[in-house]
Amino acid sequence: MTTASDAAPRRGPRVPLMAQILGAFGTGVLLVVGVCLLALREVQALADDPAASVGAARAIILTALVAAVAGTSVIGLVLATRITRATRKLTETIEAAAMGRFTATAGLTSNDELGDMSAALDRTAASLRALIMGIESTATTLADSARSLTAANAEVGEGTRQASERASGAAAAADEVNRSVQAVASGAEQMGASIKEISHNANEAARVAAQATDVAESTNEKVGRLGASSQEIGEVIKV
Repeated sequence: MTTASDAAPRRGPRVPLMAQILGAFGTGVLLVVGVCLLALREVQALADDPAASVGAARAIILTALVAAVAGTSVIGLVLATRITRATRKLTETIEAAAMGRFTATAGLTSNDELGDMSAALDRTAASLRALIMGIESTATTLADSARSLTAANAEVGEGTRQASERASGAAAAADEVNRSVQAVASGAEQMGASIKEISHNANEAARVAAQATDVAESTNEKVGRLGASSQEIGEVIKV
């Protein structure tokens, strides 16, 4: 991933901001001294005419001072403008970061404290962008996981519902089997009672048959005795 320090152009040797200010001030001082030296040289050249030399010296010195002040002011204005623009750019970048726009960069390439601050701010913005992208990626992953869990919960709920329906069906089947078993048991009890009744009736029929046999034997015996009596009566009648 390209960072702000990698994307920024390479800077030369570092020059502190205070050194730049002192350099500008020193340039102004040297300019004033140089102009004053030129004025003194001109005054010395006009030394033969004292009246003219005094007026010329005043004019030269005044011109030199104005030129020195103007030059120093221009140098100071240029330096102040550059510092103002740099600080404004840094302020805009910081305000953008405060509002959550971490894509803004200062992009200063000066070799001073302002350039160092700009590079540090750009690196911070790049780190925050990477952090936010990581958080967004993690949030997306969590959202996908949440959707997957929701779908899994729905599937589990559907499976639970189907299992409940199967359990209800199994319970109903068990009730039906229980009723069938009870019906079979009731039928078995009725069959047992019928078998007992049939056995009782068979015993009763056997008893009646035995009584009938006894009666038949008794009747045969009586018939035999009656036949013998009839023979005896016939013999008596023949005599």
